[in-house]
Amino acid sequence: MKKRIFSILLTLALLLGTAVFTAIPASAAVHNYGIYVGGIQVNEDNAADVLGDGTVSYDAATNTLTLNGANITEVHTSDIFTAGIYAEIADLTIKLVGENRITVPIHDGGMPDGSEVAVASTKNIEISGTGKLWSNTYVVTSMQDIAIKNCEISSDWICVSAMSDVTVEDATISGKVGLINTMAGDVTLKNTNVPDGGNYIGIYTETGDVTIDNCNVTIHGAAVDEETIPIAVGEGGGTLTVKNSVLDLRGNMYGILAPTSAGVFENVSGKIEISGAAAYAMMFGGTVSMTECDLEISCRATKEGACGISAMQDIGIKDSKLKIDVRAADKESALCIGGIESPNTNVDVWNSTLELTASGPNATGIYANNVKLNNSITRIEATALATGKGFAAGIVAAQGRALVSGGVLEVLVTGPVEHEGPATVGILMGNAVLVPEFIEADVKLRGNMAICAAPDLTIYGRDYEIVASANINGSEPVEYNKENIATYKYLHIHPFYTVTFNTNGGTDTMDAVENLYGTFTIPENGFTAPEGKQFKGWAYTADGEIISETSFDVHKDIILYAIWEDISATAPDTTPEENDPNHTHSYSEDWKQTADEHYKECACGAKQYKGAHIDSNANGSCDVCGYVITESNDGALGAGAIIGIVIGSVAVVGVGGFALFWFVIKKKSFADLIATFKK
Repeated sequence: MKKRIFSILLTLALLLGTAVFTAIPASAAVHNYGIYVGGIQVNEDNAADVLGDGTVSYDAATNTLTLNGANITEVHTSDIFTAGIYAEIADLTIKLVGENRITVPIHDGGMPDGSEVAVASTKNIEISGTGKLWSNTYVVTSMQDIAIKNCEISSDWICVSAMSDVTVEDATISGKVGLINTMAGDVTLKNTNVPDGGNYIGIYTETGDVTIDNCNVTIHGAAVDEETIPIAVGEGGGTLTVKNSVLDLRGNMYGILAPTSAGVFENVSGKIEISGAAAYAMMFGGTVSMTECDLEISCRATKEGACGISAMQDIGIKDSKLKIDVRAADKESALCIGGIESPNTNVDVWNSTLELTASGPNATGIYANNVKLNNSITRIEATALATGKGFAAGIVAAQGRALVSGGVLEVLVTGPVEHEGPATVGILMGNAVLVPEFIEADVKLRGNMAICAAPDLTIYGRDYEIVASANINGSEPVEYNKENIATYKYLHIHPFYTVTFNTNGGTDTMDAVENLYGTFTIPENGFTAPEGKQFKGWAYTADGEIISETSFDVHKDIILYAIWEDISATAPDTTPEENDPNHTHSYSEDWKQTADEHYKECACGAKQYKGAHIDSNANGSCDVCGYVITESNDGALGAGAIIGIVIGSVAVVGVGGFALFWFVIKKKSFADLIATFKK
């Protein structure tokens, strides 16, 4: 099937590239427009109703052919094509209204061979409108540019084939076998939905760029014994750019193949699932750049190697979340990120979360010349299978250096211990002169050898802790000695961190919490709210979302910002003075209070900003108005209430110290206080 498909593509390319289309004969009496529809030549006499059933019309002034519920089953046959619609005029627009169908007879009842087409054009052509068009074969083929706008087209075969640029905008397109291919142009999809991109070909350009912008693209290669490629750029092609889009790709062997091209991904989410004899989710000959992406990648190879993201040049990942799971078979390699055939590739990761899993006779999380992890959370699990003489490694820096600056790196590598030398290595440096650099990062490495060279720790600007052990689970720790680095199967290095609190417009202070590592429980608010505000919660930025969790793991210095919200303003109370049309409310600056609420009052008696007392920081006073909350509020004892308490005949004035701390902070009641003094 694969050979058949690509043979058809080659045949089609030759047809389009060398065809001398049959000239449409002109009549001396009637002007013909260079178009055939359903085997009928369009001319000035039949243009208003080409087929005689009110479904097809042509406007010569605008070069617009309108299909309105048309069902075309007859064809025009030239020296090259058998087509439902055949045109030789430039800049033809086919306007779709309602649902339209073009059925083309297929030679011998088999597969289309590239000459059987619903719409064939020798010039630029546009298909647009608000309607739909379906065909059992190629929907549209052109020797020049093709544009599809606003409409919906679908095919039981392949949607679009061209020799030049293909642009699809604000449309829905689908093909059961393939979607778009062009031999010498760019492919651009914008604001487009692709519910079915085909079982075999997907999107392909031989020499141009592919741009996918603000699209939802589903391409599921379903062939079992064939190589299926959802998105491919030929060896003469340019850049693949995907922005603001959702991808759902499945393929046999490849997901995205661009052997000489670069890849740019911005704000892309979704999943890529590849299975077959070999399984490569992304393979680029140039650089790869990922920004603000959220992708899940799965690769399953049954006979050969597997790889998640591969490039011959540099790979940059920023502000992204990637989950990559690759599994190789036989005696091949499994690699999550890096350069399979190019040790000159550099991998640079910024502010991202990577969850990498690799298994195979050789299994590696990241393989490159230089590997830099900056303020990122990276977790790698690599498993070496006993079916070969390979090994497993978390990170391999083939010629350069591994750098972990800030963030977290956790590596667990396991494999057959009978292998010559260490079967598994947390970080392997290919250059014996260089050592890994850890800069204020939390690094945990576990393997038959945790690390191949003692790391450079001189750049740490804070106190840190090292736990080393000859056991992979970290039990029975020993004092760290870099001369014994080869004996360690567990090595954990982490600094201590600080959490500070920002008033974000409030007042008062909260002490920073220092020397932290591990889980941190978020405290109650200790600030006083701004005028007319109340505490809403904590956030990581001054205008960020409220943190819903009660705790988090500290892996860097954190600033928690108090977020304030407006106190709901109530409508002014109605008073007799409001009957005076010249009266304007003027509310006092000071709060007025009752035991249950606070408000501001106008001289006329109207009240606004009414609300119940709130004590979110547990200091015994209302956060908004400062009212001292007494035992009447759930029996709690406010700070200002501990002034004069009579116990028997003894007056205790100004109770402070331990009693103040205990009863205010712990929110005990008067009964608890009296019981304590009686002891």
